[in-house]
Amino acid sequence: MLYRKLRGQTLVEFALIFPLLLLVLLSVIDGAVLIQGYLTVRHAAQEAARWAIAYQPPQGECLDENRDGNITDEPWPYCPLPGYAQDPNESDEAYYQRRVQLIKIRAVEPCRGLNVNEDVICNGDPDHNPGDIGSSSCISTSLGIEGMLGVQVWGQRTFEDDGLGPLVVEDHPGLQGLPVQVRVVYNVPLVVFAPLLPQPYVRVSSTAEMINEGVQVGYGNRPPPTLPPPPTLNPPGAPPATATQPPTPTAGPSPTPTPRPLNTLTLNFESATNPLPDGRAHEVVALVTNPEGHSVVGAQVTFRTTAGSFDYSGQGYQTAYRNTGTDGRARVTLYSNWPTTANLTAWLDYNGNAAVDANEPMDTAIKVWQASGPYLVLSNFNPAPLDWVAVDVMDHPPADNPYSLWWCPITGTLITRQLAFPVNVNASTWDATSIAAQIPSGVAGTYRIESHRGDGGANACGSGTLVAYTAPIRISPPPPDLVISSVTIVDEEYIRPGYPITVAIAVRNTMPVAITTGPFDVDVYLDLADSPMVRQVGEHKQWLTTLGPLESTTITATVTVYELGEHTLWAQVDTSNYIQEGNLGGENNNVYGPVTFEAQECVPLRGISNDFSGGWTGSVVPEGYYLLEGGKLKVSPVRGEFYNIDAAGRRGGYSYLYQPTSLSGNFQITVRVEGVATTYANARAGLVVQAAHDFSAIRFAMLKFSDASTNGVETQWRTTYGGNLSNKRTASQSSPIYLRITREGSTFKSFYSTNGTTWTQQQSQSLPNMPANVIVGLVTSGLWFDSSGNDGITGFATYDNFEACTPPGSSCTPIASRSDNFDSGLGSQWTFENTYMPPPAVATSGGTLSVTPGWGSISSKSDGFHFFTPGHVNGDFRMTVRVLGVQTSRDNAQAGLMVRESLLAESAFFAALKYRGTTNYVMWRDTTGASQGSASATFSLPYYLQIAREGNTFTASRSADGVNWSAYGSPRTMSLPDSVYVGIATSGRDYDSTITLGPATYDNFELCGVIDPADIPAPPTPITPPGLLECRELLEVRGFEGNPTTVFNVWHAGGMGAFSRTSEQYFQGTFSMRLHASLGVYPCAQSDLQPYLYQDVQLPTAVYSITTLSVGGRYRVDASNLECSISGPDEDDVLYLRLLETDGDPITPLTMTHVITNGAAVTGTWHAISRDLSDDVNLEDYQGQPIRIYWNATHDSDYHGTFFYLDELSAQICTQWPVPDLEPGTGSIGGLIRTLNQYYVPVVLPGAEVWAYQQGGQTYETRSIQNGTYHFYNLPPGTYTIHSQTWVGSTLRTATTQVTIGADEVNFNVNLLLQ
Repeated sequence: MLYRKLRGQTLVEFALIFPLLLLVLLSVIDGAVLIQGYLTVRHAAQEAARWAIAYQPPQGECLDENRDGNITDEPWPYCPLPGYAQDPNESDEAYYQRRVQLIKIRAVEPCRGLNVNEDVICNGDPDHNPGDIGSSSCISTSLGIEGMLGVQVWGQRTFEDDGLGPLVVEDHPGLQGLPVQVRVVYNVPLVVFAPLLPQPYVRVSSTAEMINEGVQVGYGNRPPPTLPPPPTLNPPGAPPATATQPPTPTAGPSPTPTPRPLNTLTLNFESATNPLPDGRAHEVVALVTNPEGHSVVGAQVTFRTTAGSFDYSGQGYQTAYRNTGTDGRARVTLYSNWPTTANLTAWLDYNGNAAVDANEPMDTAIKVWQASGPYLVLSNFNPAPLDWVAVDVMDHPPADNPYSLWWCPITGTLITRQLAFPVNVNASTWDATSIAAQIPSGVAGTYRIESHRGDGGANACGSGTLVAYTAPIRISPPPPDLVISSVTIVDEEYIRPGYPITVAIAVRNTMPVAITTGPFDVDVYLDLADSPMVRQVGEHKQWLTTLGPLESTTITATVTVYELGEHTLWAQVDTSNYIQEGNLGGENNNVYGPVTFEAQECVPLRGISNDFSGGWTGSVVPEGYYLLEGGKLKVSPVRGEFYNIDAAGRRGGYSYLYQPTSLSGNFQITVRVEGVATTYANARAGLVVQAAHDFSAIRFAMLKFSDASTNGVETQWRTTYGGNLSNKRTASQSSPIYLRITREGSTFKSFYSTNGTTWTQQQSQSLPNMPANVIVGLVTSGLWFDSSGNDGITGFATYDNFEACTPPGSSCTPIASRSDNFDSGLGSQWTFENTYMPPPAVATSGGTLSVTPGWGSISSKSDGFHFFTPGHVNGDFRMTVRVLGVQTSRDNAQAGLMVRESLLAESAFFAALKYRGTTNYVMWRDTTGASQGSASATFSLPYYLQIAREGNTFTASRSADGVNWSAYGSPRTMSLPDSVYVGIATSGRDYDSTITLGPATYDNFELCGVIDPADIPAPPTPITPPGLLECRELLEVRGFEGNPTTVFNVWHAGGMGAFSRTSEQYFQGTFSMRLHASLGVYPCAQSDLQPYLYQDVQLPTAVYSITTLSVGGRYRVDASNLECSISGPDEDDVLYLRLLETDGDPITPLTMTHVITNGAAVTGTWHAISRDLSDDVNLEDYQGQPIRIYWNATHDSDYHGTFFYLDELSAQICTQWPVPDLEPGTGSIGGLIRTLNQYYVPVVLPGAEVWAYQQGGQTYETRSIQNGTYHFYNLPPGTYTIHSQTWVGSTLRTATTQVTIGADEVNFNVNLLLQ
């Protein structure tokens, strides 16, 4: 019983508590769902903000979302232009919109695991909220729907408040270095309590704010600002509110919004009329007050006009933003360039949607500009110097034709100029429109344009011929204009294939305004088939950061050629088109070239001049010299005689080692002659005392004959200057031997000794004419060649233990400053010289050489001649000279080219010689000391001679004109060293008293090193990065600005009366081209106008199967206002585009003619043109040929006419290099290359070199492409070092990182910031 009672009690208690337990359990379920929603939303906001601050993708470029390596298959917003890798013309607004959309997509991705209502994902995607680019209205209208997911993005649109709109706006990603804010909102559907609550969901939201990468330009050292909290979410139908939620995530329903105060906005007029030209400007003032009537300070007022402009130019923006000041007023000035009526609206744009909404205070006004009497219309009141503007001369009486237009100063530079004359107005309309006028150069300040009757006279401005004038014209500074003023190849004559070529590129800013918005790039191109394209990366790229007004700078680049022959260089500045330039008349002046140069097969040798100037020296062969070996002095003799002067004036030739400081008083000089190792018996070596350093001077000498002779020793003396020598010999004295000379007063004695102790006197001679101060030294003479072939100049004379002492005798004290045992080298008291007889005379002038030789010849076993040489040459070479004349009065006097192993008389050589007579010789001596060989040929002066070396083969050639060459002898193989002497050899032949020595003259000398093609290295594999897009603008002039003659030299339009360059409408600048599809003007000829417009363009030579041709631009359609078009426009009037050959034959098939628009498309606005014409033509069939870009309009002969306007046309031929397919088992690496500009803001760098290196593996190389990205595809898995570098100014900026990739992994986020 008790058990049954207890069990019943338990059941009752459980029944009582079960609902509570069930409620707790169900609450846990809904709580878990709520917590999951909150954490996911928080994570989504943070992830989206993190992705946003990376500032991807670059403007105009695609994002490889699916990471398949192909970016052209990505839709919008991943690509700005689907199907294309880039859109160079993507505007800032379009780019910001695309990035915002990508940020929202990133925020939605983490939320895919939530119970999201797919029909109300408010992320700006038209698939989910059609017609709504933004998210605010979608979220607002969907706040009451469970499962709603919304994303909002805010950013700061400018660095400073410019008064043109809210500083922080929705659907803006924020600028670099400034914050971006992301809010994610989610209505979490409840599972259990949904039926029990007024709304079946709980709203959670989270906001994340981060700083974009980059530096906030203009903020200096200030920290970046923080954004205000996002506005409170308003339920459907609620008025805008000012209450905000905190940035931290909150769960639960939104707080009740606080309504905005009902402010009032009032304009300072309802309707106003201004006369032109003086009333061109009108100030518009908006007063903002609160309900109490007090002024509201800091309210932002949006102004909008339907005509005129808020810019002084009268062109451009028709919306302006101004904040109210302390008086509650916002002010803006409205300008008009011609009579018109503007509808003006001003309002407080609370929600920032650029539209007037309910509950937004607003006011309207009407502004009218009128002109009475003659007046002028100007297209632009804020031009730069040398800009072209359009002037309309209106309501001028035709009776006063012709008129003139004058440029007249008001303030600033006092420049007066006649702009146009004669100007004749139409007799019916009294108007002359679209008159092109160029702003004078050098103007600064304010000016006006005046019309005058006639030519206005000498000082027209303000004179009595004045008819009308414009409002003041303000001159704006011109945009910069970058040009390459020169491209210079440094040391062009020394170009060798396979070696770097240095190129100097001079870059100039031709305008008086600084470039501070860099960097900008300079590229150098080698051997292009056509001029370089915009954004085409060259062999060398260098970046510059700034360039001052009218400043020039020079950069150096290196390129390398790998083939002989002719090559071309091009250079381009601002290749990546980073600088907004002004190109007058549409001129494309960023490209310079081609510069043609040649890599020759024979290259001049550095340091050797071909005009006989620097580096050349004259040498006597044989050239005496000395060596110091083992404490001994060894002297080589010259070929000549140390003896008498004969009747012909022949002088001696000897090697002379002497002490230039004279020796005085009594003295004794001694030397040991170890040997005279020469082959000619009459060679001599020993001591000499001379009155002066002169061969003809009084002398006393003690000499040892050659060891090959039995003549022994000899004393020589000359008692008077120029007199004959006397001598005394003692035979059979062998080496080694000691020689001595003593002086006591005017008595000189000679001695010899075999041991240096016991002396034998040979001669005692009185020389009363010998001065007290004499020159002492050692003389070595080789004597002349004799008929037996003994040359007598091989070998050395060897000396040691030279001593000078005083007084003579056994107690002689050595003079330390004059004695020398040669153990420590040659003392400073000595001077070495070799003499010849007579010394040669050499003169050079303007590339001509004149050499008057001495006696001697190039013959037999040793040579005596004059050798004019630039020194040694290594390797293969070619040497050429023209021998103009040989004036020595001997037919076998020699003049020509020589290659020589050394300057010794017996040296091996190869020579091509011209004789004075008609018989000439090629000569050679195969080895040192061998007999000379020769081959003859007959030709007369003047004549060209040439010697070429290839390895050990020497070839001589001859030519009458230096162009057509014939063999001179046979090629000779000789074992000469790699380094040999080269130069000009001139001899007078052996002595003959009947012969007069005269000069040999030479010119056109050339010496160059011969390049063996087998030695030229193979060129590196060209780097063509996948995804690289290279485009060329084919149109020489894209628009219709500037000098009309220039425009119509390029553009061709017709037929008669069917076209007009007009300033009536224009998309950019001042002029457009109007095509008249109508019946024209009265009298109506009933023959319809068929206008056309074309430009002939040249297709590049480099065209491939992947190359595309596209045409773009802007068009506008309006009704014709010509007299014979009483109504219109007409949809039967059609504007076409097609391709023709230059003779008019069609290229585009008629079935493929492109219809651009027709007369039914009148919208009063400009529209974009983008047509791919690649399928119209096989581009490879027309590569390197001209084609015609042809526009035409048709009219169907009715009275409904149409005006078609064209402007800013473009024709681009592009090649985008394909991206390889990803291979299984490999990995791919890529990223973005950037550097900091002068404001420390990151900018992308196309063309930077990038390497990927795997330890122990291969090194891969590529370059960043047009959007600054780089890619390495299909790499073996592993760890890679990624390195990039490029030159910015004179600094090499680099960055290095490491990354590991696995098989089938793609990592395109390896970004590098070069510093």
